Amino acid sequence: MGVQRHVRLISLLHIAACVAAVSDHTCYSPNGSNLTQVQDMTPCNAAATNSHCCNMWDLCLSNGYCFAQGETWHSRLYRGGCTDKAWGKSCPQQCHDGSCTHSKAATNSHLTHLHQSH
Repeated sequence: MGVQRHVRLISLLHIAACVAAVSDHTCYSPNGSNLTQVQDMTPCNAAATNSHCCNMWDLCLSNGYCFAQGETWHSRLYRGGCTDKAWGKSCPQQCHDGSCTHSKAATNSHLTHLHQSH
């Protein structure tokens, strides 16, 4: 019986540690607002210290953009959030200052940029 209790305790501690690790990965906008609760943002690389974030249903791209999959914004690129609330260098720097006016429909020749306001 003692061994079974010990194994259960270790299992419960492992589960609690995993839940705590996941909950520490909150996604933020450049102004510091929490995007995890508001827009269902999730880190693209949960193992990284800091990661860019996309909506849980969208695709994370290696350049820091997100590729929308939903019907309303299907095939559009956008800059999501970041797990670094201070929005350091490891966060996507595209549109960081709010200069982007909207997302761009993705085509083969336009997979890496958004409209910039002038």
